[in-house]
Amino acid sequence: ATFFHLNRYYLVLGIIASFIIPGISISGVTQPYDLSLTNYIETSWIETSYPVPATMPDIGVDTEVNYTLIFSVIYLIGVSIMFIRLLLWIARYVRLISSHEVRFVDNIPVISTSESHAFSFFNVIVLPAHGVNPAILAHEKVHVKQCHWIDLLLIELACAVLWFNPFVFLYRKAIKLQHEYLADSHTIESGVTMENYLHCMLNQLQLENSLVLVNKFHTHPIKNRIMMMTKTKTPMKFKTVYLLLIPVLCLLLVAFSSKPVAFTSEIVTDN
Repeated sequence: ATFFHLNRYYLVLGIIASFIIPGISISGVTQPYDLSLTNYIETSWIETSYPVPATMPDIGVDTEVNYTLIFSVIYLIGVSIMFIRLLLWIARYVRLISSHEVRFVDNIPVISTSESHAFSFFNVIVLPAHGVNPAILAHEKVHVKQCHWIDLLLIELACAVLWFNPFVFLYRKAIKLQHEYLADSHTIESGVTMENYLHCMLNQLQLENSLVLVNKFHTHPIKNRIMMMTKTKTPMKFKTVYLLLIPVLCLLLVAFSSKPVAFTSEIVTDN
């Protein structure tokens, strides 16, 4: 679907909900179920004919491995590595921005560096010193104006916490792709011709997409972006499909947040 804004909000809210829903507790009225009411179990026939020794002999039982502790340590090591990696990336680009003169274009900070490609980092646009096509600058402006860096920071934090889950990295890829769809769409709507824009994209094919907390003009898969730019707009009536998310969220809220039914396990014995 070409509902890029809705897709973006859906993905971002999905991240937030995945952390909030498990922490919500729905306290409802529960009726305790007393097992003693069945009165079916009799224990009068049980005899303790075997004497219990005063001291248990030492049979040399091996110490049980604490798997919980082992997995916890591995998880914390993974989280630490991911957070350090993220902080190093942020520090790198903060140093890059602080070491260059900042000028403003439409109230957006812009710097020119020795980088070979244009990208945006937080609310700053970084351009190569040799200059870029105005279409690329218009593209990066969309990233900054729509605050796409917030989504990127959020998903990077989620990747750090859920580093063991491969799906979270696919989720990150989907969010970055939606950002590119949005920037492409708004750039063309701003007056940039399709031919000029496609020419800019083709000129950037040789660049590598190695940056994380940045939005670049060139990102893979470029074929998907071209298809979306030339695709017929999805009819507005299909927006109602997103209403199906409401009962799904309600179901998840009940399934993961409800408290278990309380019961008692007293057993009545007949002597």
